[in-house]
Amino acid sequence: MLVGAAVTSRSFHPDGSPFRAVSFDAGETLVRPYPSFGAAFRRLCRHGGLRLTPAQAARIEETAAERLLEYQRRGLRFSASTESSREFWVGLYREFLESLGADAASLDRLSEHLYEGFTRAESYRLFADARPALRAARRRGLRVGVVSNWESWLGRLLADLKIDHLLDFVVVSGVCGYEKPDPRIYRCALEAAGVPPDEMLHIGDSVHADVVGARAVGITPVLVDRHNRHPEADCLRVASLRELTAPGGPLDGGRLTG
Repeated sequence: MLVGAAVTSRSFHPDGSPFRAVSFDAGETLVRPYPSFGAAFRRLCRHGGLRLTPAQAARIEETAAERLLEYQRRGLRFSASTESSREFWVGLYREFLESLGADAASLDRLSEHLYEGFTRAESYRLFADARPALRAARRRGLRVGVVSNWESWLGRLLADLKIDHLLDFVVVSGVCGYEKPDPRIYRCALEAAGVPPDEMLHIGDSVHADVVGARAVGITPVLVDRHNRHPEADCLRVASLRELTAPGGPLDGGRLTG
């Protein structure tokens, strides 16, 4: 169930006016590496000529999470351009492979192979609740979009995953040059949606990027906490996008306008 507020129209919009737009984060909200980041990493390494054990490959998830947290703590950004994002991921892959003892002569080739592999749709799947949530939002008459820290090829990925027709706008850090939680990326989203902040809902999995960022410009955030990692979060929280479309949820008919 929704955590952090009663599920009523006034909980979502105190002045009683309706939401007219909703934006979704991409990674870990709508889309995930398939079947997992570690498993996809292992598959791509195998295709590149390097065999890893499942335990070795699983370590890339922890390594990437630690690097991203380090960047966040230092106030650094890496997805505001294709070049900076590529440098981040290729560098991360190279250092990780080197730590596993990979052949020095093949480090650059393997790192580039991994980077390219993670730009292809075969490395991703939609969450089972993603498409129903997008369709429900459109049935409600909302303008529906994606706001994501990603590279410019996200639009191609959304098309390959066959959800681009459900979207009215896509705002990507690698295109607009601003990375969540920078208020400017959310202002770009508001301009694309054509609504004021108090008429927009943003749904994402990161407290820092999605909740703090959206709230800073007056957009109502909803945290997708699929693994119950943020029970203390001071915001609306759901364990699944299905809760958004459940009776009484924010994308359920009749409850937005109250």
